[in-house]
Amino acid sequence: MGNLTTTPTLGHTSSGGTAVTNFVLAINEVRKNSAGEKEEDTLFMECTAWGRNAEVICVHCTKGRLIHVDGRLQQSNWTDKETEQPRQSIKFVVERFTFIPDGRKSS
Repeated sequence: MGNLTTTPTLGHTSSGGTAVTNFVLAINEVRKNSAGEKEEDTLFMECTAWGRNAEVICVHCTKGRLIHVDGRLQQSNWTDKETEQPRQSIKFVVERFTFIPDGRKSS
């Protein structure tokens, strides 16, 4: 669950016209450190939604919107063309989602 860092935009694949959107969620974590003081960290997770999920997210979501996503992680591996070094990235593929009303987190 996190807040959208930008307003998602809808695209379509060239090979079949399947709807797709890519967006980033800012996921905040608050915890206490060893001294008992609160610390906050933010993780930025790249997400992709396909088909009807992509269409609905693009219609109803704007920057800052809190959304809960459920799905799977997908890893991509490639070789950097300039450095010829192996690279990888992990993206979250959205399979289900829930809009959180009024920007309040659910318990």
